[in-house]
Amino acid sequence: MKDVQKRIAVNIIIIAVIAVGLIFVAHDFFKESDMRGNIELNEIEASVDTPSQALEDERIYYVVYQESSEVAGKIAAGYTHVLDTIKVHYELLPAETFKTQKFEEKDQIIFIVESWRDYETVVNDVLSAAQNGSSLILGYAPGNDTLFKEKMEAFGITGLGEYQFCASLVVKGDMLLGLHPGDVLTDVITEDAIYVLETTDDAKVFLTDENGIPIYYTIDYGKGRIGVYNGENTYERYYAGVVIGILGTMSDGIAYPIINAGVVFIDDWPGPLRGEEEIIATQYGMDLDGFLRYIWWPDMQEMYSKYGVIYTGQFVLTYNDIQAPPFDLGKAEMDVPMYSFGQQVMESQGEVGLHGYNHQPLWFTDYVSEDYDGYYEPWQTKEDALKALNYALAQWETVFPYYKLNSYVPPSNIIDETGIEVVKEVLGTPVIISGLYIGEPPQMPSFDFEIDDGAIYFPRMTAGYFLDDETKLQMELGAGLFGVVSHFLHPDDVIDPNRNRGYTWEQLNDEYDSMIAYITERYPFISFTTLTNASNTMIDWCNIDYHVVYGDEGIAVTTENYEKPFAMILLSDRPIKVQGDGYSVQRLGGNKYYIEIKSASVTFDYSEGN
Repeated sequence: MKDVQKRIAVNIIIIAVIAVGLIFVAHDFFKESDMRGNIELNEIEASVDTPSQALEDERIYYVVYQESSEVAGKIAAGYTHVLDTIKVHYELLPAETFKTQKFEEKDQIIFIVESWRDYETVVNDVLSAAQNGSSLILGYAPGNDTLFKEKMEAFGITGLGEYQFCASLVVKGDMLLGLHPGDVLTDVITEDAIYVLETTDDAKVFLTDENGIPIYYTIDYGKGRIGVYNGENTYERYYAGVVIGILGTMSDGIAYPIINAGVVFIDDWPGPLRGEEEIIATQYGMDLDGFLRYIWWPDMQEMYSKYGVIYTGQFVLTYNDIQAPPFDLGKAEMDVPMYSFGQQVMESQGEVGLHGYNHQPLWFTDYVSEDYDGYYEPWQTKEDALKALNYALAQWETVFPYYKLNSYVPPSNIIDETGIEVVKEVLGTPVIISGLYIGEPPQMPSFDFEIDDGAIYFPRMTAGYFLDDETKLQMELGAGLFGVVSHFLHPDDVIDPNRNRGYTWEQLNDEYDSMIAYITERYPFISFTTLTNASNTMIDWCNIDYHVVYGDEGIAVTTENYEKPFAMILLSDRPIKVQGDGYSVQRLGGNKYYIEIKSASVTFDYSEGN
């Protein structure tokens, strides 16, 4: 009897020990790493308006364009978009009402006129300004215009042929940030045409097509300089990086602030990615959940230790298509795998935002595009969408009660104004919304890096695992104009034949590794960080009130509201001293510099060739 009692006592002790162990294991698994919470967003009081008045010695950009021409108006808008972004003073001068203007040597003129024969006085005025020392950018070359043909010698053109389509870019000169002379980008131009032209020997050619025809070049003219763009696609948003490069080839170059942040999004992560997939079963003998847990996610985390990549995951609760209450049906709940992956993102210095209750975009009217018929349906009421997102948020808070979701990524990049209001009401303001920089309106709007009515717009610019030429050009745009890499991936790219291009995961992972290596090599100043950190830096960038004066001995930068160090890019064919008071310099090759400003007033002195 005593033996039995002893065995029972031992068993009770063993069970108690196991129970206590399980409690500790469970607590460790659901440990309160979420207690630390997310990074807080800064308060936003931003003004991104162009300064109303330039300093006396500050450069002014004059955009002289033909208001009655559709193509000239579009190209002018492409240039003013870049000028607005870098917050420099510019004036729009319609050719139709142009009056003789006193241009200064420091000024830059962007001339975009389609019918020169109607504006001979304007043409003569801008050419005279260039001859007297101003910089002149010919933003559109009307090759069939009689007056243009008469004047083309002034623009360094010795031969002018027919119009022909162009698809590729060959980098000849040091002009684009991260793209080096010798780089060839194929199939990056859509439906654009250039004139077959020949230039004088003293023309400095920066870009050509695959046949060697100049696309962009500069030529000295009198005391000034002229830049000629042979094409019209500079109005496209993906060419904004080329536009800032063009501005940098003019006299004294250009200096402008950047955000300086690298953000890598993982949409649908954590999310309910489960089940059998033929590709995964064939290659690995496991289901999708096992593949993501034991292969894909560890490989993704390896990029953190290898390159410092930090991820911003976007949580989606379910893939059901329910768009009316009740929303707690089926498996619409936060499960253990989602918790585990969310926690691991945080433990890798990353963060998590919201992708949605389900993958139904926050769109509230009939879809214009037939692509979404039968695939997505618009939400019937704002109240239903609010309930759905609030339910997803409540599920998140059951396991991460102290972790605030700061951001929202629209499923399939689709959202409308009502959808934005839903996000702001559910997550509160300020809130980050990350749609696409280059969208397909109306369903996929294009977003700028800006702040508007409680929303911080930090758009995504590139996607996928492949470093193709289009991605390189868009990375040049992001890094060159904004100092940003903003890239997104999906966990299920590997099982989608359109997105994996027939590659195995090992091959995709090699491609991804090459992409990150390319970024760290070509844009060494960019540091990977979370979306919230990047957005806080963007708020500071939006608020910078700065002036640049380009002098004979150097470039002076003053900041009226200086509070902390910020970053600038300088493009200049006049080398500067890499050491100076109040700033530090990292030369990025050729005429490109990354500069950290550490004082309210600094001057980059020119050197004789360091």
